[in-house]
Amino acid sequence: MTTETTVSVEERLRQLLRHLGIDQAHFAGRLPRDWNGLAAKYPKVISSLTVIGGSFGPQTVEHLAPKLLAVTGDRGG
Repeated sequence: MTTETTVSVEERLRQLLRHLGIDQAHFAGRLPRDWNGLAAKYPKVISSLTVIGGSFGPQTVEHLAPKLLAVTGDRGG
């Protein structure tokens, strides 16, 4: 039996979406840790991904490029 503490956040999200009957959803995050696990393990549940002010390596999101919106500040930070 799997306990709650051994289930990853991305697995919990996938289970929640399945429970609600949702095949895909829109996600947003700032840091790679906010979305990287979900993008790596369950990319098909991501309808779109908006990264706000965060940085990431292009190879991390290459498979999500058509679904990706990256929003950065206007001050080069």
